[in-house]
Amino acid sequence: MAVVLPIALSGGVDASYSFSKSSHHSHAGHKNVANVDVSSIDMVNKKIGWMTTPDAVFHTINGGASWINVSPHDISTWNMIAAECINAQSAWIAMSTNGAVIQIFHTHNGGRTWMKNQFQYVQFLNIHFINENTGWLTLLRGSEMMHESIEILKTKNGGIYWSQAAKTSQNNRPGRIPFAGDKTGSYFLNSRIGWVTGYTPENGVLYLYRTVDRGLIWNIQDIKVPRLYSMDQFISYPPKFFSKQNGILPVLANNTALLFYRTKNSGASWEPTKSIPMGSSQVVWDFVDARFGLVTNNKGIFETMDGGQSWSKITSNISFSNVKQLDFISHQEGWAVMMNGKLYKTTDGGRFWVRV
Repeated sequence: MAVVLPIALSGGVDASYSFSKSSHHSHAGHKNVANVDVSSIDMVNKKIGWMTTPDAVFHTINGGASWINVSPHDISTWNMIAAECINAQSAWIAMSTNGAVIQIFHTHNGGRTWMKNQFQYVQFLNIHFINENTGWLTLLRGSEMMHESIEILKTKNGGIYWSQAAKTSQNNRPGRIPFAGDKTGSYFLNSRIGWVTGYTPENGVLYLYRTVDRGLIWNIQDIKVPRLYSMDQFISYPPKFFSKQNGILPVLANNTALLFYRTKNSGASWEPTKSIPMGSSQVVWDFVDARFGLVTNNKGIFETMDGGQSWSKITSNISFSNVKQLDFISHQEGWAVMMNGKLYKTTDGGRFWVRV
C-alpha cells in the first residue's frame, strides 16, 4: 500500500507524495498478440516499444515480432487507464479501481522491476515526461457543473517523489488556474513553461492557461478563433512539441471540427490551420513531426504534409470508424489500436494495414 505524506512546502504549494514499494514481475514471452485486447501502444522507435492491455504491460525489442509480459505482480485487480513511455528503459503506467484511487507504476530498467505511488480521492487526467527524471501528473480533485478542481504534481526523480506544482483556485483568483471550466490535462515544454487545457461554455473563447514560472502564475492566452467558428464552443487538448520552438495544439470546435493550432515560438502565440470535419467527439490523431500528421474522424483517415495547412484523405484497406489510437514512428510506419482491442500495423503511410 502506498503512503501519502503531506508536507509543508514553500512557494505556495502545500503537499508532497512519496513512493511506496518495489514490485517485481515475471517474464512471459508472447509470440502472437492477435488475441490480446490491446489498450494502447507506444513505439519508441522501429524496434523498441511498449503495449498495454486492460491488466498487463508488454515490451518489444524487435519491432513487435514478439512481446514480453513485463507487468508488475499486483495489477491484475486494477484497470489500465494510461501509459507514458519515453525510451527503452523508462515507462509509467496509470491504474485505477472503481473507486477514486490512482496508482502510478514506473520502471527505469525496461520493466524488470517496478515501483508505485498511490493517490486517493482523485481521478486521473494525464501524465507527461520530458526526460526520464522530470514529469508532471494531473489529477482531478473534484467537480461541479462546468467547474473542475485539479492538482498538478511534479517529479524530478522519475516518479519516486512527487510535489505539488499547481492547483486550481476555488474562488477563481487572478493568476491562478480557475475552478471554472472542465479540464482535459496539462503539458509542460520545460521546467518553466506549461499549459492547462480544457473547455468553457463561452462562445468563441478557447480555454488555454499558460505559466512561464513553473506553475506559480497562470494567465489565459488570447488565442485567435477563425471567423467561421466565432460562435462555437471549444475543447482544447494538451499540446505536443517537436522542438523547443515548434508545437501543435489540438482544438475541437462544437464536436464537429478539429483544428490544429501551430506555434513556432515556444507557445508564446498560436495560429490556426485548416479544420477537419469530425464525425464525433472522439479525437484520434498523431503527428510524427511539425509537418507530418494523421487524423481519423470516424469516417476515414487523413494526412497532412504541411503541418495542417492542407489535408488529404487516405484510401485504406480497413475501416477507420472505431479507432482508439494512432502511433506513427515515421512517415511510413505506424500502428492503430481499434476500440475492440485489435492492433494493426502499416508500413506504407496508412494505405495498407495488417492485423498484428
